[in-house]
Amino acid sequence: QDRPRHTDRCCLPHSRGPGAEIGSEPRWVAMAVARLPPNFRKIREVARGTCHSISLGQLLRNTRSVETVFDGNCVVATQRADSQSLVRAGRWLQVQLPIRFARRIEDFVQLPHVIVSNSHINSVLQTYLDTFDAVSAFPEIHTAEHVEDFRTLINSHMAKHGDGTRLIAEGYRQIRGTFPGVRMDEFLHKFFTSRIATRILMENFVIMHTPQDGYVGVVRKGMRPLNIVQGLASDLTRLTHNIYGCSPEVEYRGNLDCTLDYIPRHVSYMVQEVLKNALRATVERHQSRSQSFSDLPPVVVELQKGDVH
Repeated sequence: QDRPRHTDRCCLPHSRGPGAEIGSEPRWVAMAVARLPPNFRKIREVARGTCHSISLGQLLRNTRSVETVFDGNCVVATQRADSQSLVRAGRWLQVQLPIRFARRIEDFVQLPHVIVSNSHINSVLQTYLDTFDAVSAFPEIHTAEHVEDFRTLINSHMAKHGDGTRLIAEGYRQIRGTFPGVRMDEFLHKFFTSRIATRILMENFVIMHTPQDGYVGVVRKGMRPLNIVQGLASDLTRLTHNIYGCSPEVEYRGNLDCTLDYIPRHVSYMVQEVLKNALRATVERHQSRSQSFSDLPPVVVELQKGDVH
């Protein structure tokens, strides 16, 4: 039987731990009273729908955020996508978003009670429920006015999901502090993979209405990876030097002029993590062998262009 959506909050104490003094006050953490949402049957039904995956190349080809008008070899104007392209994109997203959110909601409600009742994690669940309800209840898209209203809705809900990563991390930290044996690996993998993909779809639809020079939706055309790597290398070598008192140099090899069509923020995040680990490992490995840092080997970044999407 369907039950009313959770609204209440309670508090449960953290365990004191072996080093706590007898009689000391326990730390308290806010907990939510977790109940199934009233429309859970609908959520389960929607979750069984077909989720159409889309590659970055397909997204790029299907996005018509800018139409360039030429006069000979000169660009004379750029225009927003035509209304029919926006209507088609809106209809597709209106069908696909509820399926993606419904599946994640199902994952949430199958978590152990101690996890889903954590106030941070429960807050993320509530946001997913709100977005599912809002997108599902939106009227069928037929006109440019419908598209604009849907864009406004999507944009507002993207903002609501902004703290999702931080809230999940904080909630998991609290849970592990009280119940060290709790594991959420499979859930977290699905959650974050789906979060990235869903956010790309939502952002891409919003940006179609306000095109930027050099971009097709969220994708940067002709992005030069070397520029991103060099910018990050400057900051990370400075950080490494501040922590360890020294830092390896960064060398660049391969096809330095290569370009690709990709999402700059994602490239920046991936390169940052790999380069940060490489700098740290080089310093710590050398430090374990000798106390001299005068001949640190460089960290080599090799750029090559693979197959197109």
